[in-house]
Amino acid sequence: DVTTSKQLTYSTSLTIDLGGHTITSTYSSTSSCALQNSYCSSATLKLKNGTLDVQGNCLIAINATYNTNIVLDEGFTLKTNCGGVLLEYKPDPRPSRPIAGNGFLEMNDGSKIINTGECAAIQTNGSANNKSSIRIDGGQIISENGVGIYKPDAGELVINGGEISGKTA
Repeated sequence: DVTTSKQLTYSTSLTIDLGGHTITSTYSSTSSCALQNSYCSSATLKLKNGTLDVQGNCLIAINATYNTNIVLDEGFTLKTNCGGVLLEYKPDPRPSRPIAGNGFLEMNDGSKIINTGECAAIQTNGSANNKSSIRIDGGQIISENGVGIYKPDAGELVINGGEISGKTA
C-alpha cells in the first residue's frame, strides 16, 4: 500500500494491477483531479485488483480526455470524497499538439465506485462537442451524496447490468 500527495499521471496505454493493494491519494486541487492523462491521445488505462482511495480535496478523482479509455476491471474499487470519473471533450492547450477528444469509460463486473462527495460518481461535462461514451457491464456505482451518473452530452450510455445508487438530479 502507498500514500501520495502528488497528482498521478500517465502518458501511454497501461494496465495497473494493484495486486490487492491500495493507492491512497491526498492530492488536493479544486481545479484538477487525482489521476489524469498527460495530454496523450488514444491511451487506455486499465485498473484492476485493488483500490484507489482519493481523500484529497480534488475536483474529480479520475479524468478522461483526449480520446482516453478508462477501464475499471474486476476487483478494482475507486473510493472518492470528490467526484468519481469525469469524461470530457477537451482540446490540448499546447499549439504544437492540436489534440482534442472525448473520454470513454468501461466498467466491468466486479468493479466498484464508492463516492461520498456531492458530485456524481460518473459524469460528463456536457459541452456541445462532447460525445463521451460510458459502457457498464456490471459492477457497483454507489454515490452517497450525489447522483450515480450525470450525462448531459450526446455520447453513448450503455448499461448491461450492475447496480447504481445515488440521488436523482
